[in-house]
Amino acid sequence: MFSDGLDTRCMLYAGEVIMYTCTLTILVFSTDLTLESVLSSIVPAEQFSHTVQRFSTFSQKLAATGDIVIIDTPTELSLFELRSCCKKDAVLVFCTERAQEALLHSTDYQQLDDVWFKPYTEDFIAFRCKAIFSLLKTKKDRDLFQNYLDTTIDSLPDMIWFKDLQGRHLKVNNGFCKAVGKEKKDIQGRDHYFIWDIDREEYTKGEYICLDTDQAVLAARKTCFFTEHVKSKYGMRQFRTYKSPLFDETGTIMGTVGIAHDVTDLGNMDAELDLLVRSLPFAILVKDEHERIVKVNTKFEEYFHIAAKDIVGKTYPLWRDCILSKRGIVRFLERNNDGHREIVLRINATSRILEIHEEQIVDVFHTVIGQINMFRDITIERTLKQKIIHSSNTDFLTGLYNRRYFYAFMEENRGHKSIALLYLDIDNFKIINDCYGHDVGDSVLVTIARLLKETFLENLISRIGGDEFLVAIMNADDMDRVCLKAQLFLKRVQQAFGGNEQLKMLSVSIGIAETKSVTMSVDELIRNADTALYESKRNGKARYSVYSPESA
Repeated sequence: MFSDGLDTRCMLYAGEVIMYTCTLTILVFSTDLTLESVLSSIVPAEQFSHTVQRFSTFSQKLAATGDIVIIDTPTELSLFELRSCCKKDAVLVFCTERAQEALLHSTDYQQLDDVWFKPYTEDFIAFRCKAIFSLLKTKKDRDLFQNYLDTTIDSLPDMIWFKDLQGRHLKVNNGFCKAVGKEKKDIQGRDHYFIWDIDREEYTKGEYICLDTDQAVLAARKTCFFTEHVKSKYGMRQFRTYKSPLFDETGTIMGTVGIAHDVTDLGNMDAELDLLVRSLPFAILVKDEHERIVKVNTKFEEYFHIAAKDIVGKTYPLWRDCILSKRGIVRFLERNNDGHREIVLRINATSRILEIHEEQIVDVFHTVIGQINMFRDITIERTLKQKIIHSSNTDFLTGLYNRRYFYAFMEENRGHKSIALLYLDIDNFKIINDCYGHDVGDSVLVTIARLLKETFLENLISRIGGDEFLVAIMNADDMDRVCLKAQLFLKRVQQAFGGNEQLKMLSVSIGIAETKSVTMSVDELIRNADTALYESKRNGKARYSVYSPESA
């Protein structure tokens, strides 16, 4: 999808190390100068830049060099042939008149990545192009993180594997392939018996426990540590194995991940521990039974900007309470929501969130002789989680809360509070959409959302439908004040659209309902507000009405 001249290198961006930059070649086949001008002015996505070239006529040879190919000129080629002209992962955009939309229903229309119907505005071009940029960046970031994972696990000499709930190996590293004497293509998708060349009868008669420990991890729903014996191409081997369950976004286990270190030839526990600590991609701190720090790895020194010689031998509480406090610690939580300790660091203007996993070290008699603390960087994970939560709770166009969040908020915060609910509907909105298009309609919705925020700043505002909004005012003991706010909002709407010839017909009707009863459901309150809204519509629109049982 990216040009052969792609500039890929390690660069510093906004305090984080980013592993690539990308220059996109955008080819525009059009006689319309507007396309070239708008595309050249669009701010690219982070780590991206682009060049725009316009040609009046379509050229197959030129199309083969573009990362984004926009065709807005007549061509005799079919959509399938146009796709064949482009690079494998190029984005292909086809421009056509709305009246010719039926032409896209041919068998090869899926060759396109996007369709732009003319006439389009500059805002439309910018909006669609930014969406393409975002898609390309998401793919590039996804590929980068996949590369991170593959490179990391293949760099470790230990065996690493990911299994599904049926015991099939979905991903393994080079260390795993070396241990079993097979290639990845022969391993992935196969079960334990095939990979280790052992039949079920032999497994049950031997001292093998690999599959049993898988079940133990699924039952425990946490990381477990085992000693396992496996018959390999090198004979019987002993492995020290960490196995952890993998959870999906709902908290359901979808598989397991394992890290196994061959300790057959290790002479003592210290050598094994030292190797494990150095190879893990986490910051590691090892302390003995007296809380003295006995070992840290290179990743630990990197995270906390401290040399091993300055910390080994000191007690763990001293490091935590004294050393960390002098090195930019923002927060040290005893337990986060997952039951782990958590540290938030700010070093050199960069924040990093570390989750601490604690595992006891036991000797052959199962006596606790120390503890391993693994510090996992969850900064990106936490940021992505926050973005996902925000997206799931808000309306993309207006930025207001959506129906899902409205009900969740009311359930969590209602308590015994009195509530005033305003149900708003835009008058004549369908006419605006039909006459002037959805772009104008969207701008109206955005304006209404802005006016709602300005008027009901401290209240819960939600978009629950196309042109329908709810405003919930908690502890609303003064209905006169609520009505004044409704009147103020109607005035602001009139001021916003009254001077626009196209939009002067727009207004808003409001229905208001209140309750002090904790037994009244939210749905009933909404129905009452909707009844009042209907009264406003019936009485001429552009007004508010307060629900009363007599009007129902």
